[in-house]
Amino acid sequence: MLKTIFRTTQFKKDFKVLLRKHYGQAKFQAAVEVLMKQDKQLLVTKYREIHIEGDWLLIYRVEKDELQLVLTRTGSHDDLF
Repeated sequence: MLKTIFRTTQFKKDFKVLLRKHYGQAKFQAAVEVLMKQDKQLLVTKYREIHIEGDWLLIYRVEKDELQLVLTRTGSHDDLF
């Protein structure tokens, strides 16, 4: 189980934009809770993504040394890629 969550500056900006677009904060919170409960051994690659809803992505990574979930970016495919 991961211990802490770190939000990058870019993630904070992305999240503010999504809140203004009325994306569901409850769905986002549920996705982060699922990530926090995952076994860190399963997370081998540096960056991973999870589809929260339809075209809404959360890009994250896990810092294994610190048991920390790092939220990197969030938004639609068009916003991120």
